[in-house]
Parts: sequence; C-alpha cells; structure tokens
Amino acid sequence: MKILKHSLFTSVVNKMRLIHHQDDTAKLSLLITGMSGTGKSTLVDWYEQQYPVEYTPEVTLKRVICVHLTKPNSPINLLEQIINAMGTSYIPRRRTLNKLLHQLKCLLEACQTELIILDEAQECLPDSDGIKAQSMAKAFVAIIDKCNVPLILIGTPALKRLLKLKYLADVKNISREEQLSRRFIAPCQLNIFLSHCDAWVNVINFFGKTKGLRNLNTKDADILDRLYVATYGRIGLIKKLFAFTQLNETSDLQATFYDAYELVDTTGEANPFNQQDYTYAAIIKKAENIERIYFTHNKTHPSEKRVADRLFH
Repeated sequence: MKILKHSLFTSVVNKMRLIHHQDDTAKLSLLITGMSGTGKSTLVDWYEQQYPVEYTPEVTLKRVICVHLTKPNSPINLLEQIINAMGTSYIPRRRTLNKLLHQLKCLLEACQTELIILDEAQECLPDSDGIKAQSMAKAFVAIIDKCNVPLILIGTPALKRLLKLKYLADVKNISREEQLSRRFIAPCQLNIFLSHCDAWVNVINFFGKTKGLRNLNTKDADILDRLYVATYGRIGLIKKLFAFTQLNETSDLQATFYDAYELVDTTGEANPFNQQDYTYAAIIKKAENIERIYFTHNKTHPSEKRVADRLFH
C-alpha cells in the first residue's frame, strides 16, 4: 500500500518514526486522533507493512505490532488482545494483570518488538470517566513502564480524554493524569483535506490514476468541488467513492461519479453530482461549510497552506 506523500500524513508519519526509533531508555508514546474517514486505519496498516515479519530458525521477529482493538472491557482483556496479536493463543488460566504483563514482556523481547500500535484505542474508554477509565489509563502506564516499548494509540477525538482523566493516584497530591501525560509527547491529529488547494487536486489525481482518469486541473473546478462535497475531504470516503467508479477516456465525469455516489452513500443526502439538486454556487457554499464546521469543532488550524488563497476563484 502506497501512502500518500502529503503533509496530512507525512507530518504524522514523522512523529510515528520519532517515537519508534527514540534512543531514550524511558520510552515516550504518542496519541493520534482523527474523525472517521481521515485515514487512521490506512496509516496503521501502511506503517506495519514497512516492517514485515522476519522468520528465522530461532525466532519470529516482529518489529512492529499493530492491534485493531475490539472493545476491551478491562485491562486484562486489553492485554489479552495485544498478546493474541503477537501470534500466541496461550493465556494463563489464572489471569492477573501482572501475569499478563510478564507474558507480554517476554513475547516482546523474544520477537524483538520495537513498537506497539493500538488502533481504535478509544474503545478502551467507557462513555464517562470513572474507575474503569482510570484502570485503563493505569494499564497503559504499566505496559509502557514494564515492557519498555513505546505505544502509539490511534482513535477518534474521544481518545484525547485519556490524557485528561482527573483523579488522584496512590501518592498524595500527584494525579495519575500527570503520570500518564509525562509518558506521551504532544498528540497529533489527522485532518480532512482543504478544498481549493493543490493538495486536493493531487489527492484526486492520485486515486483517479488507478482508474484511468486523466489528471484534473483548475479548469475542472466544478467536478473537483463536487468531489469534495461528496467525500467531505476525507481520504476514507475518497477511496470508497473511487472503488465503485468505472472510468474510461470518454466517460462523462458527472454521470460516472453520480452513479458511484448512489452506490456508496449512506447519508441520504442529495447527490452532489446532480446539477439540478446542487448548483455550482450551492456546492461552493457547502464545501466552505464543511471546512468551517470541521475546523471550528476540532479547534485546529488547517495544516495545509492554501495556494493563492482560492486556487480556483
């Protein structure tokens, strides 16, 4: 899988590599968040593929372990899922957190594992902060400290709660929040693409090339803006739309993308490629609203620099 060479990803990948290859004895970890469709799982799978499993006569080497979590209901279940991802199904009959931590530590050392990536990590947190959330935070601390392998936690923006849990630790006047936060560098976020910049043209051409689509440019502003509204600027939705797009050199782009959108849309919204439902002026306004709502909600500044402010206008 070829990762897009775009600042939305490269800045995050650089932080992942920094965490992976850090020299310090006390390993620091990283938290990455992004809304649905912003490419979190794509990034996880791509990074794991950069470090394939190595088979030797003595041992199987797994430099990077990726775990797609499925609703861990306790610290013990969290450890079990990581251990299973290591390739072993043996779990002690009398399971305790300490026994599982010891087993995980031995497996990591045997496989010479350098990094653990936990996808959908927000699944570890209950809907409200409390004892369960605190115990999960404590489990992450234990994994980092006892196994001495950095973690990369990836999930929705709800995952940020992990570093903001407010409660007292065993030591008076020291919050567990501070202890957990000290083990992480500043979190980073996968954002949506911006419309009306060269990066948007590039990402559409990246996927279009796989379908035989000619390179689009500023003269194709109408279709590019409709593609933006159809996908909300999210790479996951772009991939989904193009997966059901059948193109050739003589294809009518509006009609082709209209059909693809009808196949993949689950929102029930008007089809952006229907020019009767969506005039071009309405498309432009919708694209601007998508950006405004997203970046206001996430309180982040767009990571891309617009080209001449409005490239197409």
